[in-house]
Amino acid sequence: MFAGGLAGVICCMVALLVLPRIFEKQRKKLLEKLEEEI
Repeated sequence: MFAGGLAGVICCMVALLVLPRIFEKQRKKLLEKLEEEI
C-alpha cells in the first residue's frame, strides 16, 4: 500500500516536470501554424 502511494507520488512529480515541456513544444508548433495562416 505504501509502495503504491510512493510510486503514485513519483509519477505525479515526473508528470509535472515533463508535461510543461510537451505543452511548450505543442504551443510552438501551433504558433508556427497560426503565423503561416495569417
